[in-house]
Amino acid sequence: MVLTLVALLAQSGCGLCWPRGGAMEQCIASDDDDDTGDDDDAGDDDDTGDDGMVDVPLGSVEMGCDEDLMTGPSSCDSDEVPLHVVTISAFRLDAWAVTNEDFVAFLNAHGNDCGEADCLGGFSEPEISESAGVWSVLAGAERWPVMETYWYGARDYCAWVGKRLPTEAEWARAARGDVPALYVWGAAEPDCKHAIYGDGCGEGHPWAVDDGIRVLGRSPFGAWDMSGNSWEWVQDRYAADYYEWSPGTDPQGPATGDSRVVRGGGWDSNSSMLRVWTRWGRSMNLGNDSVGFRCAATP
Repeated sequence: MVLTLVALLAQSGCGLCWPRGGAMEQCIASDDDDDTGDDDDAGDDDDTGDDGMVDVPLGSVEMGCDEDLMTGPSSCDSDEVPLHVVTISAFRLDAWAVTNEDFVAFLNAHGNDCGEADCLGGFSEPEISESAGVWSVLAGAERWPVMETYWYGARDYCAWVGKRLPTEAEWARAARGDVPALYVWGAAEPDCKHAIYGDGCGEGHPWAVDDGIRVLGRSPFGAWDMSGNSWEWVQDRYAADYYEWSPGTDPQGPATGDSRVVRGGGWDSNSSMLRVWTRWGRSMNLGNDSVGFRCAATP
């Protein structure tokens, strides 16, 4: 009976997976797709390093909104203009967002005090909890991107592992690559093969960062989930007019300000929030159940 089922599935091109450690379910992508850019062999030519990071070479990137790439009545937000080009030095970036189990290891070694504020807070969706001084992860959520981190927690975690938060410009360079595009993957409107977002993709929560499903949504340099699944803190302070006076080489963000930039869109975002230039300013000591982060490093 089992062999017959497997044979039928193979004949139909159906793939099976366990993306969140739960029940077996049908993978979203199959080899029958005719999507441009579908790389079913991505796992065979994976450029992720042994340390789980990807290399982003020296290069230039367009920062900001490009209305020529949009369709329909959409227009650029005021903090996304003007469109401008900046040059970014080579750097390395985590291929995946930091996970709950990663962050629990940090909390158990470091504690939840990140100086100016707690490292983790909010707890509207308590995948991480503490009991008798020991932090743990809800079973099944270990590989979800960590959420509810304050900016200070993201900063201190990255320092704890010998890394740092990426600048906003570095994040944009890693997401956009060398060719201007509407989304990380190009011009195609998103679906569940590209990202986990609030249009029927997922089940009301993020998915495991390294389940290998969203191959079509990988960034030009091989990073996963730079659109959807979780928004991501970056190093920069937020200013709505920053693009008007940002330097042209390795911008570091404003010197002052009470909020920091998050990028990328989350599991509950609509498709417009997945656009590669969408930016949002959040208070540094305000967690959110769809905001996480990944780390960067200088080569």
